[in-house]
Amino acid sequence: MENTGMSPGDREKETPTPSVIEMSPEYPRYRDSLIKVVFIVILVIVVGGAYFITRGKGPSLEKLKRSPSEFFSRLILGGDIYEACGSFVRTNQNLFRPLGQNVRLIPVRQEVSIINRTKTARVVFKVDGSKNIDKLYFSLEKKEGKWQVTSVKSKTVRGEYKRIYPLKSKGGVRM
Repeated sequence: MENTGMSPGDREKETPTPSVIEMSPEYPRYRDSLIKVVFIVILVIVVGGAYFITRGKGPSLEKLKRSPSEFFSRLILGGDIYEACGSFVRTNQNLFRPLGQNVRLIPVRQEVSIINRTKTARVVFKVDGSKNIDKLYFSLEKKEGKWQVTSVKSKTVRGEYKRIYPLKSKGGVRM
């Protein structure tokens, strides 16, 4: 035990040192309200700015209501990916006959990556209106500034995967 030159009675008379909480200054009562007001003002400015940016584009807000994931993906990534997938489906309707009539493709997930200066994307669509096929998986590559579909696979309701494109022929891959 250390010899501090104090008797046990002197130690009891010592004034306790204040804790960190006691030493911190008191904040004004209106601080929490001020933080909430500033947050709301910033939120209103962001929403107002988004409105003024899209004000001339009335249908774009309808697209937001219809498919939020597709809308924000188009906003961030330019939207060329979904257009490439949609035009591929329209031009190659014979490949997508097993889907049935009046089907709708709903984007579920999208991944974009850049490997060795090559931009690639993978998009998953849920197929709405088909009895046999549950999801479509598109792989795309950006060539000369445009997205091109490199492969399409489908997943059936039973969990089986089937390649739709590219088709294999006797002489190799047909594109």
